[in-house]
Amino acid sequence: MSTTWTRRSFMSAAAAAGVGGLMLPYGVGMLRDEAEAQMQPLGVRFDAFPFPLGVASGDPTADSVILQTRLSDAPFDLDAPWGNIPEDVDVHWVVAEDARLRRIVAQGTVGSSSTRGHAVHVDVTGLEPGKVYWYQFAALGARSRIGRTKTAGIAPLQRLRIAYLSCQSFPHGYFTAYQNLLDEDVDVVFHLGDYMYEYADGGYGDLRSSPPVDQVFSLNSYRVRYAAYRGDPWLRACHARFPFITTWDDHEIDNNWAGETPENTSDEGNATPAAYAERRFNAFQAYHENLPIRPAPEDNAIDAPAYQIYRQFVFGDLLDVSVLDTRQYRTDQPCDDGFVTVNCADQADPDATIMGPTQRDWLFGNLSTSTAAWRVIAQQLIVSQVSSLGLSTLLPDTGAGPAQGGNLYFSADQWDGYLVERQALMSHLADNAIPDTFVITGDIHSSWVLDMKEDFDDPSSATVGTEFVGTSVTSPGFEQLGGNEPFRTGLYASNPHMKYLEGTRKGYTIADITHDGVTVTYRVVDTIEENRSGVSTQSEWLLPRGGAVEQVAGDSVNPLSGA
Repeated sequence: MSTTWTRRSFMSAAAAAGVGGLMLPYGVGMLRDEAEAQMQPLGVRFDAFPFPLGVASGDPTADSVILQTRLSDAPFDLDAPWGNIPEDVDVHWVVAEDARLRRIVAQGTVGSSSTRGHAVHVDVTGLEPGKVYWYQFAALGARSRIGRTKTAGIAPLQRLRIAYLSCQSFPHGYFTAYQNLLDEDVDVVFHLGDYMYEYADGGYGDLRSSPPVDQVFSLNSYRVRYAAYRGDPWLRACHARFPFITTWDDHEIDNNWAGETPENTSDEGNATPAAYAERRFNAFQAYHENLPIRPAPEDNAIDAPAYQIYRQFVFGDLLDVSVLDTRQYRTDQPCDDGFVTVNCADQADPDATIMGPTQRDWLFGNLSTSTAAWRVIAQQLIVSQVSSLGLSTLLPDTGAGPAQGGNLYFSADQWDGYLVERQALMSHLADNAIPDTFVITGDIHSSWVLDMKEDFDDPSSATVGTEFVGTSVTSPGFEQLGGNEPFRTGLYASNPHMKYLEGTRKGYTIADITHDGVTVTYRVVDTIEENRSGVSTQSEWLLPRGGAVEQVAGDSVNPLSGA
C-alpha cells in the first residue's frame, strides 16, 4: 500500500504560489538572432552561425575522445530546427596540441544531415593518454569556437579529479553551478541525468519561462528543448572546456518512465503503447544528437527500439567506472510509484529489476574483475536504503503504518523499490570481498553521504561501499518542503547508515581521487536566481583506501552514524 503522492507532486506540494511563466511567442521559422532576442531575458545566448549550440567533447578513453556539435540557424523552428541549412553539409574538424591550433595531430571531414538534426559526432582516435587537446569545427564558410578536451590517463596514474552534477531544470533558475565549475581543475565531468526537462511551460518551475514548445513529444520538439538548454552560456562554456560522460535519468524522456511503461497515459505522447514507443524513440535520438556520447555500433543503432548507454571507463590503475542506465531496462515501479511508500509485496518480487539481467551481469563482472584502486558506479537514483520511519508523523496517513509491520521507504522509484536486486548488489560486493567501491548519484536534488550495508536493517552488518549523492544544478529539493529540518532529523533517526543530508543548496560535487583515498567536496552556489553567483564548500569528506568515510569539513553529521 502506498500514498497517492508521486515524486513530482510531493516535491512541489509545499511550493509557494508565484507568478506563472510568461508564454513567449516562439514562431515557426525563427532564426538564431530572433530566437536569442526572445530568450535573452532568460539568460540564453548563442554562439555564431552555424554553430549556435557550441561544441562539446566526451567519453574519453586513453587514446580517443568524441567531439560533438550541431549546425543550425533556426534552433527554435519546430518544422526544421536547422533552418535554412542545406539538407547535407560537410563539416571539417581539427584537433591540435595547442590552443591556437598550430600543432595539428588529427583532422578530417564528416557529413551532417537534416535526418540527424545536423548533429555531428567524431570519434577521434590515435591520441596520447592523459593529454589536453584543442579542437574546432568548420562548415559553410564559418568556424566554431575552439574547444578543449582531455584523454584518460594510463597506469601509473597518481591523481584524477572528477566533477559530477545532475538535474538542471531551466525554469527553476540560472546555471550558476556551471559558471563556477569553469574555474575548477577537473579532468572530466559526469552528468548523472535530467540534463533537460520535458514539462510544458508553467508545469515545473516559474523563475524562468520554460524553453520553447509545450511538453515535448516529437523529435523536433526535443531538439528545440535541447537548443534552449544549450543556449545557456555557462553550460555551453563547460562543454567547451571539459570532456563529459553522461547518462540519462527520467526527464530526458518522461517523468519516472520505467522501460516500456510511461508515468501515465494522460499525456498526448503516452496515450497508447505505440505513441509512447515513438516518443521514447524520439527522445533517444535527440539525446544522442545533442550530447557528446560515443556513436552506437551497428548492432545498437540510434534508430533501433533500444539504445544502450551503460558503458565502462577506465582511468589507468586508479579508477574503473561503470555508468548505469536505471531506466530503460527496469520493470514498473512497485507501490503505485509512490514517493513516500509503505512497503508492498512487489518490492520483494524476485523478478523485479532496475538494471535488467544483461546490465546487471555486466556490472557485476566489472566489479569482480577490476584491478583499479577504486571501483565507481555512476548512476541516477539513491542505491542505499532510505527509511522514512522517523518522518511518519509528518507524512500522509497511509493506513498501513509501522505498527502493522514493514518499513516505510522514501521512494519506490529509487533502489528501495527493487529490494531483491539491491540486495544482490550488496551481497556481490560482500561475498566477493570487493574493496574500495563507491557510488556517485544524482536525481534527488540534495546532498547525501551513506554507508552501503550488506544488510541495511542490521546496522552492525558489513559496510560494502559508500554512496555520495550530489545535489542539483537548479531543481528544487527540501527548500520547498520547509528546509532541512525536520526531515534531516527524522531521516537521521531511522537511518544510522546515513552520515549526512543537506537538502536545500544547489551546485556540484568534486571527487579528488588518489591511490590513498578519495576526497569528496560538496560545492554550493550562493544563488540560482541571478545569472552570476559565488560558490563555497558546504561539506567535505574523506574516504581512505580500505577505511571508513569521515567528514573533514562542514557540519550536521548524523550523530547515530558514528561518523
